[in-house]
Amino acid sequence: MGKMKDLIIDRMNAEKQFSKIKFKEWTCYVVATYYTTEDRKAILLIDTDDNQSVAVATVNMSGYPCKDNQVYIKNYSENTGILECLIDHGILLSQPVSKLQNKFVKVPLMQLTPEALNLWVGTDNKN
Repeated sequence: MGKMKDLIIDRMNAEKQFSKIKFKEWTCYVVATYYTTEDRKAILLIDTDDNQSVAVATVNMSGYPCKDNQVYIKNYSENTGILECLIDHGILLSQPVSKLQNKFVKVPLMQLTPEALNLWVGTDNKN
C-alpha cells in the first residue's frame, strides 16, 4: 500500500486545486498528485490553516488493475468517511467500479469525475 514517502507532493499548487472541502474537523485543500510507483493518481488532503497533511485519501494497490481515471480509496481506520466526503464534493462518482478485498477490509475502486480529472492537468508525475 502507498505511504506518504511514495507520493510526489506539490504543495505549492494546493491552492489552485479543487475547492476547499471539509473532512471531519478540518478544512482542506484537495491535492492531486501521483504515487512514485506505477504513476497512479493519488489524492491528499492538506489543512488550509497550517498546510499539514490531514489524510492520504487514496491507497496504491500495486499489481491490481486501475485505469487512469480511477483511484482506490482508503475509507477505513482514520480515513473513515472520506469516500462520502469526496463523493459529496464532486471528486468521485457515487458508485464504486469494484471492491478489492485487502486483508481485513474492502477497498473501493472509484472513478474520478471529469472535473476532478482536471486537477491532474499540468501536474508532474515523474520523479
